[in-house]
Amino acid sequence: MKPPDEEDRFDDQADAEPAVPGFSREAALNMAAWRAKVPVSELKIYDELPPRASPYMTESGDCWWIMAPWNDGVIALRSSRLIGIRKSDGRVLYDGSAGDEG
Repeated sequence: MKPPDEEDRFDDQADAEPAVPGFSREAALNMAAWRAKVPVSELKIYDELPPRASPYMTESGDCWWIMAPWNDGVIALRSSRLIGIRKSDGRVLYDGSAGDEG
């Protein structure tokens, strides 16, 4: 198991965001766009963990998985950004490295 990157954010470190029962695909995209500070058109959403993604998590649950640009101005060869939002209540469980580099 690899250690988390400093950029990785887990459930206990996530900002407080509104939780809505039965969080929809559209709501997840809007929340991810807000977190990543990018338009929804720059995001790609998956029903399950995307191919080649292996985030540092022990349990993911039933999540919407969104691939997003880092949008931090850094030009570098690095892993994609992955945001995991729980489908049942909209809680962000993961926001960090997708572990898909190389």
